Amino acid sequence: MVASNNAICCFSIVILRLSDSMPYSNHNNHRKETTMVMTRDERLEFWDRYFGPGVYKAEDICGAIMEREAQENTNTSWEVDHIFPEANLKIIGVSQDKIDDDRNLQPLNAANNSSKGKDYPVFKYSVTANVLRRRPIVEPLCIVSLNKIIQLNDLYRNEFASFIWKCTHKSRLTENETNVMNSLKMTGWGEVIKRFKEW
Repeated sequence: MVASNNAICCFSIVILRLSDSMPYSNHNNHRKETTMVMTRDERLEFWDRYFGPGVYKAEDICGAIMEREAQENTNTSWEVDHIFPEANLKIIGVSQDKIDDDRNLQPLNAANNSSKGKDYPVFKYSVTANVLRRRPIVEPLCIVSLNKIIQLNDLYRNEFASFIWKCTHKSRLTENETNVMNSLKMTGWGEVIKRFKEW
């Protein structure tokens, strides 16, 4: 049985690169996000919770094939990914228990998890079931679904509001804080940021 996550869409977009700053992503912050440390049994339990029992092959949100029992460093190996990246949530001040909440976790092909880095809600992917011909102006991108963004905004509402309040009242933001604020602007917090700045 092959499962597909239809809640999140995957697409390719043509972007003319006029400068190094791309509005869709925190592309300056591509350092690899740390992979969740889990035992083999914990990983398999997570797979079963996510896809349901009896699913042994599935597609990640970018369309890459993953196999439940895949060994590391294979085309079908997968990792447990933090949808809203762990490093960014730590900057915001979210507790580890809430960072690791199942609503913020997804199985992701290992190569795609590496490409994703700390980007949210739009990120580059490396592997998909459909082969893409890469050209310099074509960026293969995945985007988190609106339903998932709303769910995560609800989960982290208090922490996001507190972080935005602090950032809008600081004279200068660090690069990491700026990247996190850009992610929040793209996920429905732009009006809150604007109003907090006015106060």
